[in-house]
Amino acid sequence: MQSSANSLFLKVFSACRRIGFCSVVLVTVASCAWLRSEPELSAPDIGGFAVKGRMAVRQGAEGFSANFQWQHSGTRDEIDLWGPIGQGHSRLVGDSGLVTVYTAKGEVYRERDADVAMQRWLGFTLPIAALTHWIRGEPAPWLAVLASRSDDAGDLAMLEQLAWRLEFSGYRDDSDARRLPGRIIAIRGDVKVTLIPSEWSFGAPRVI
Repeated sequence: MQSSANSLFLKVFSACRRIGFCSVVLVTVASCAWLRSEPELSAPDIGGFAVKGRMAVRQGAEGFSANFQWQHSGTRDEIDLWGPIGQGHSRLVGDSGLVTVYTAKGEVYRERDADVAMQRWLGFTLPIAALTHWIRGEPAPWLAVLASRSDDAGDLAMLEQLAWRLEFSGYRDDSDARRLPGRIIAIRGDVKVTLIPSEWSFGAPRVI
């Protein structure tokens, strides 16, 4: 976690905070620039989902918060992060193993792995493939479950996978009676990520 990229992230975060806002960038953490306004939540493809909300990240004594929007479909993921009123807007697009990063400064970077891209430009990483399940309040089915616990309503309350400990709360039903958590806290080492999904859209189910 003590990479040069992480040092850059913490330094830039402090500079943004001094001018009165936390203008977060995904993957470059290099600018407090204004790029564009908040994106609209669009309809996902068949079998996919789109989710919008807030996130907070803390690593040791440092941290930041941001708005996020994530669109997932098949092998493709698009993740946007931006600060207040659209500031510092950046995007990560992953498709079939190739990850493209569009920074708040208008720069474009390409990586072969989403985890490598997040680690290099943010200084920490979340397992995106597993997160597609975690954010919906369910274990990643191909990973070993080290520990889990459900609440009185039968919803998943705690999960340990991939050395991450996840806590889920605030469940509610969506328009199709899906039970979705309103808060997910993921902790690994000195990294703590809090996700607060507020808007969801699901594509039609795949026909098998």
